Amino acid sequence: MRCTPAARACISQGSAVCVADGERRVVVSKVLHRFLVAICVASLAGCSALVPGLNIHVDHSTQDAYRVVKGPDGQYRAEPVQPGSKLPPYRIIPVTADVVVTQAEKREHEQHANDLLPAVQPGQPPAEYRIGPGDIVNITVWNHPELTIPAGTQAQNTTFDGQLVASNGDLYYPFAGTFHVAGMTTAELRAYLVQHLKVYIEDPQIGVRVVSYQADRVEVTGAVNKPGTITLNNTTQGVLQAIDLAGGLAANASRRRAILIRDGKRYSIDLAGLLSGNRVVQNPLLEAGDSIHIPDDS
Repeated sequence: MRCTPAARACISQGSAVCVADGERRVVVSKVLHRFLVAICVASLAGCSALVPGLNIHVDHSTQDAYRVVKGPDGQYRAEPVQPGSKLPPYRIIPVTADVVVTQAEKREHEQHANDLLPAVQPGQPPAEYRIGPGDIVNITVWNHPELTIPAGTQAQNTTFDGQLVASNGDLYYPFAGTFHVAGMTTAELRAYLVQHLKVYIEDPQIGVRVVSYQADRVEVTGAVNKPGTITLNNTTQGVLQAIDLAGGLAANASRRRAILIRDGKRYSIDLAGLLSGNRVVQNPLLEAGDSIHIPDDS
């Protein structure tokens, strides 16, 4: 850039404006540059002092105000401004390069369930339940009570009035022997028994139902009122139903998201959208072996 003699004189005196060839260009003199650098350094130094001693108000209440302090161990913590005040259930995590990298890696390994997983469709009938190990199956042969309740025994509780499917998926029934029942629907089991019992009974009328569902299980952990294992049955069940069966969200639960783990993959669920209905969010359909985690709000 070429400047007029007047402009060069201005620059030599510390000015920052030069006009050449009809353009207005800015030239920062060495004096001005040093001045700006000094201001930036002072500002950054001030920023580093903002974290310890920063006062934060919860719900705009001075009674709940607390400040961030750095302890002797180098860790940040909250302490109330007013002695004796209750601290909110928050953890203070300094935003460092390691924290940013860790969060980015988590996002890379988490996929959005809304785009990848089948969802509960309330208007569609549920898929037929397939019997599995641990289930209890009630088999009724009409006009033949000796096959429904073995002779010489008392009537049992409804839940246990049936045959237990063994851990290997086998089931024993009179005149049919021991056979593999895991994977069958109740209709398929009924057809199997009719085929084997008609040799001994003319036109057998058989009813089959599952009275205790134990085979397909889902684990619910985190900030719910009753964390643990729930069992899937012959109804359609999604993440919302699992949270309900686990006693609902705890007081400290995050309402923003939930995590579904399936076959070693993590899926992020937009729990806020699912609960509020403010946006279209699918309720992922559960499968046996799923694990649902509800983070807390810290």
